[in-house]
Amino acid sequence: METGNARHERKAVPTQRADAWNDIAYGWHEWIPDMHNWYLPATDLMLDLAHIEIGDRILDVATGDCDQTIEAAKRVGPKGHVLAIDLAPEMLEIGARVARDSGMRHIETRVMDAQNLELPEASFDAAICRFGLMLLPNPVGALKEISRVLSHGARVSVVVYADRGDPEFVTAVSVVRRLISLGTNPSSAKDLGTPEEVQRTLEKGGLRKVESHLLHLPISLDSAHECVRYLQATSPSLAAMVSQMPVDDQRKAWEQVEAVLSKYERNGRFEVK
Repeated sequence: METGNARHERKAVPTQRADAWNDIAYGWHEWIPDMHNWYLPATDLMLDLAHIEIGDRILDVATGDCDQTIEAAKRVGPKGHVLAIDLAPEMLEIGARVARDSGMRHIETRVMDAQNLELPEASFDAAICRFGLMLLPNPVGALKEISRVLSHGARVSVVVYADRGDPEFVTAVSVVRRLISLGTNPSSAKDLGTPEEVQRTLEKGGLRKVESHLLHLPISLDSAHECVRYLQATSPSLAAMVSQMPVDDQRKAWEQVEAVLSKYERNGRFEVK
């Protein structure tokens, strides 16, 4: 038996996650040109492995503001269709605008929880998810839902961070957690950090014939200071941790993060490889 309070709490969790991403939606979009270039090799491989063809119907899960959605839409062409879903409506609003400005009329955006897809069975030819699966509270549950809405023989192609695959973020989180006495455990988003963990998760989600590929995606910026700006604009978990501090301490925390990140400065550039 499920009480009213239990139902309310279950609905509240996705709303809280959505609010966190809505808060950084415009900051995220500001950095999309850089992230597009950094992640393009992973995006291309993800789409290649999905075996996307002209005319296909594609589900893009945790789409953000539709950067990879547009790349998928280019592959399916105007006779195809890409449904981009995310919990954060402000992210999707930006994505829908960018898609329209790009002339992509065959992209649809809908606010939807990946763990509770309001979609009919066997209605898509492929599903993609770039840097989103490891952020979901229940990746296996989401994969089961994704599998349900795919046609027979369709593919799921995901991109996740490898263990410590984003050292600039891991470093910043470790500094901040230490300052607020939370220890140095970097992030719950590292649950899919190894090929073995990825395979186990995908198989529990009902997928078979899993293959993994390891990519190195270098990040290049002008300085550690610019990297701090990037993290402030794009990381809701960092923002939430820093916001626990008094205002003066927040400034000092970011200064400490920048000082530690300066180890990645080489030859007048900030580079993480």
